[in-house]
Amino acid sequence: SLSGMDLHRWLLQAHPRLDPRFIFITGGAFTPRARDYLQRVDNLRIEKPFDALMFRQLVDSHLLRRKKS
Repeated sequence: SLSGMDLHRWLLQAHPRLDPRFIFITGGAFTPRARDYLQRVDNLRIEKPFDALMFRQLVDSHLLRRKKS
């Protein structure tokens, strides 16, 4: 099975320009490996559980920042 970390590493190699768009969604069930990985990356992350409004606001804000840069 493919983890979010695996997908992110592939993205960094195959399409590095897309990296700033990657948002991690986690349920908080961290392994030490996952915790270490998330500490090393600057990507946004959202913790489960979250409500749809909060998620939409996060994505909208992220997209708006990307348009300005």
